[in-house]
Amino acid sequence: GHVLKGGGSSATDLKQAGFSVTDLKRAGFSLTDLKRAGFSLTDLKQAGFSATDLKQAGFSLTDLKRAGFSATDLKEAGYLLFEAKEAGLIGTVADAERAGFSAAAYAAFEAKQAGSSAAQAKRAGHSATDLKEAGFSAADIFPLCKDERREGAQGVFKSGSRSEFGTLYYYGGNYWQPNGPDGHPYLER
Repeated sequence: GHVLKGGGSSATDLKQAGFSVTDLKRAGFSLTDLKRAGFSLTDLKQAGFSATDLKQAGFSLTDLKRAGFSATDLKEAGYLLFEAKEAGLIGTVADAERAGFSAAAYAAFEAKQAGSSAAQAKRAGHSATDLKEAGFSAADIFPLCKDERREGAQGVFKSGSRSEFGTLYYYGGNYWQPNGPDGHPYLER
């Protein structure tokens, strides 16, 4: 049978009438409608929704793992290596590489687990991306990246609003703009 969306029936009514998640998806009901109607994550996965779709609909990493999504699916959905590792979906560097993560990110994760700081891992040659994948925070990583922007760019303010090249110009509130070489925002040039 064909289901027509817009005929006044909700996804919940149609589900109770015995229509499948696939029928309702084909009829144009959104993932949000189907989730609200009470279809399970497993039903939604079988109907062809991706880990990315389901993550955006509010399902957790634990939910996605329980529904049988792979480490590769989770990487494609935007999860980081440390999240897939903590969820138990990656055991070895080979598992990480099969899922599309780098061996370098895996090594950075192992360094973090062994107690290395972000600075130690960076000195050992790990990139900012590897450190992020390993679970280091932006607050841990950002100070280590200053030397990569431009010599002398230490983020020290020259005045209340101007700072070194490569950092930000402060306008007040939450408004910041990248600086040019003269310490003024690019838009003022």
